[in-house]
Amino acid sequence: MKRMICGLLLTCGMLGATENQIPQHRIPPPDGFVFPAKDKELDVYTIGRYDFDGDGIMEQIVIDSGGGTGSPIWHIRRLNGVDLSGDIQGRAWLAKTHNGFPQLIVESQCGCEERHFYLYQFDGEKYACIRHERHDYKENRVFVEPDKSNSKSSNRR
Repeated sequence: MKRMICGLLLTCGMLGATENQIPQHRIPPPDGFVFPAKDKELDVYTIGRYDFDGDGIMEQIVIDSGGGTGSPIWHIRRLNGVDLSGDIQGRAWLAKTHNGFPQLIVESQCGCEERHFYLYQFDGEKYACIRHERHDYKENRVFVEPDKSNSKSSNRR
């Protein structure tokens, strides 16, 4: 019985170590860019709707896929069907407003050595990614990448 308990504790310890292999912090980027402070986590699985523009009419958060290690794939849509974003993947936080809409900070991971940080702002039509950082913890480097996944020519109707 003691061996089984020790084995379970050892297994749980190894699983916990594997789960925490990827650091949660941002490596300072080469250009010194600082993301805005996070105000509130936006749990896309439970919230369903949120009034992004403060007009009293809720916008819908639509989950397109459960995602994998990178978190869910989702987008924002007005109740009349107009998309306010392209696909977004990851956990999201609201940050200070820009043009009357909160900015979105999105984080996702890719495997155990890479994490992505995105900053989205509302451009008058929809949320667009204005900053995409890929953090490689194996090389301890940050790559600032252009983000083409959220272009205005989204394939969703």
